[in-house]
Amino acid sequence: MLKIQIKFVNTVSKLDWITTQREVDAAIRNLEFVVTHLEVQLQEPAKAIENLHQGNFPLSLISFDQIHAILNSVSLNLPAGHELILGPHRSSLPL
Repeated sequence: MLKIQIKFVNTVSKLDWITTQREVDAAIRNLEFVVTHLEVQLQEPAKAIENLHQGNFPLSLISFDQIHAILNSVSLNLPAGHELILGPHRSSLPL
């Protein structure tokens, strides 16, 4: 009878260990997900700061008139056979 009790205690102990291990694994997976989500969220401000530092602005932040004024004040030399196409709608551009 004593051997059965010892086996029962060992079995319960192993089950407790397995349950604890599963909880730890779940917590680690949850932490990995949260850290990945945080990295994705931090990439946007980092990219914006990098663009500001380099002087690159996404075209959606600059109006057509502002782009036109910038290009009028800058001399631009494109390679032969290339031209700059600028317009408010992409669908109107011939490809």
